[in-house]
Amino acid sequence: MQIKSKYPVLLIFLLCLIINSGSLFSANVYYGFVDVNVQTQEMTLWCWAASSQALILQRTGVFVAQSAIVEYVKGSVINASGMPHEIKMACDANGASVTYFWSIPNAPSISSIISWIDSNKCFIVLRNNHATVGFGYLIYYFSNFTTRWVAIDDPWYGKGKSWYSLENLQSGWSATVR
Repeated sequence: MQIKSKYPVLLIFLLCLIINSGSLFSANVYYGFVDVNVQTQEMTLWCWAASSQALILQRTGVFVAQSAIVEYVKGSVINASGMPHEIKMACDANGASVTYFWSIPNAPSISSIISWIDSNKCFIVLRNNHATVGFGYLIYYFSNFTTRWVAIDDPWYGKGKSWYSLENLQSGWSATVR
């Protein structure tokens, strides 16, 4: 009497299910990831300094204190917001050469975001939610299913890593430093 295994039949059945579902082999599925150390801002207006600190660390492996970034850019350690050219100044001075551009009225394309992440480089997005309030976020991951998601580092106290739909993040996207 010969006993036949049911495993080959089960394996073939599962393989057919996966292939026919199409979801695992879809051209629309994309994942990108850049390894980043999340930094919390040390003062209320230092989201730009915390994001700069994380970008410099990710690109060069060198830790630079936020106070040193602010002092270099502003001339003294003050609680002040930063502009894209000041983020560039801080990054360039610490060996993480970047460029910046204003994104108003349109945020960068999906293909640009994917390209930046594929090059293993995080980047900084500046958003304006109100006329006088801006926020600096560090983008380090992109995922595309039916909704396009990006992972961000919000340097505000206690926020850390979180997810945004790209469409939500694009609302108010005013500048990019990459």
